Amino acid sequence: MINFKKLEGPYGIPIYFQKLPDIVQSVALEWVIFTGASDDQNVGTDGAYHWFEHVPFRGTKKFPGGYAAIKGPFTRYGGMLNAYTNLVSTSYHAHVQLVQWKQALEVITDLWSQPLLTDEGIDAERTIIIEEIRQRKSTAKGNAYYHLFNHVWPNHPLGHHTLGTEESLTSITPEQLRRAHKLGYDRSRATLFISGNLSEKEIMEYVNECAKVTPDNGLSPRRAVASHNPVPTWKLSEETIVETNFPSSIVFMLFPVGAGKTTEELIFLEFLGAMMTEGGLDSPLYRIVREERKLAYGVQPSSYT
Repeated sequence: MINFKKLEGPYGIPIYFQKLPDIVQSVALEWVIFTGASDDQNVGTDGAYHWFEHVPFRGTKKFPGGYAAIKGPFTRYGGMLNAYTNLVSTSYHAHVQLVQWKQALEVITDLWSQPLLTDEGIDAERTIIIEEIRQRKSTAKGNAYYHLFNHVWPNHPLGHHTLGTEESLTSITPEQLRRAHKLGYDRSRATLFISGNLSEKEIMEYVNECAKVTPDNGLSPRRAVASHNPVPTWKLSEETIVETNFPSSIVFMLFPVGAGKTTEELIFLEFLGAMMTEGGLDSPLYRIVREERKLAYGVQPSSYT
C-alpha cells in the first residue's frame, strides 16, 4: 500500500517517506525538480532542460569520473540509477541495496545540484540527444507523438517536445546551458521521495548533510507543477491531418478534460481509458475504430495530466 508521510526537510524541502518492512533490503530514492521542458522558453531554446537528464552523468563536482563513478558502484550490485525529463519536472532516481542508500542519495543529489557541464561533456551529449530525436521520429507512432504537443498547444510553453529539435540542439552553447541551470535549478523547487526500511532519524540526519550542496539561486519556489494557464482552447470536431513518408498511419482521438479535477476523478478517467480497451477486439474502442470505422489495427489509450 502506498502511504507516504511528509517530513519537513532542510531549507523547506519536503521529504515524502514510506517505511517498508524489515524483509525489504532495498531503498528507492527520487529527487523531483519542478523545472521541465515547459521552462525552455525562459532560456530561449527548445530542449534546453532535457540536457540536464543527460549531461550530469558526464561528471559532477563530487563525482567527476563520469558514468563509471556515478553508476558503476550501484549497477555492479544490481542497483539502478537514472534520470528522466518531462514537460513540467526532472527526476533523478535510484533503486539500490539498503547498505548503499546513503551513497546513492549523495550521487543523485550531486547530479542535479553540482553538474560540471563541461564543454566536452556537452558536445558529447549533443550527438547522443540528436540520435535520440532521430530514433524517436523513425517510426510512425514515435513521429506522431513527437509532434503531438505542437498541434495541441501551439505557441505555448507546453507546445513542444521535451527533446527539442535538431536545430535547437545544434545552436545551443555551453554557456546557455550553464545559465539555464542557474535559472531552473534551486532547492526551492526540489522534493525528495524515499521508500525503504529506514528510520526517520537516519533519513533526516543524512538528508541534512547532503542538502548542503543544493543550489540556492533565489528562484521562485515550486513545490508542485507550475501552472501554464491559459492553454489554447481546442476546437471540437476539428481534424488535423499531417502527411508523412510512413506507409502506416496514426490516429489520435483527443478528449479535453477541464482543470480542477480531484485525484479520485483523475483515477476514474484512467480507469475509464483502460475499460475502453478491455476485452481486446471485443472492447468498445476496438469495435468503434477498428470494426466499424476500419481506422486502426491496434488501439492504446493514454493520458497527459
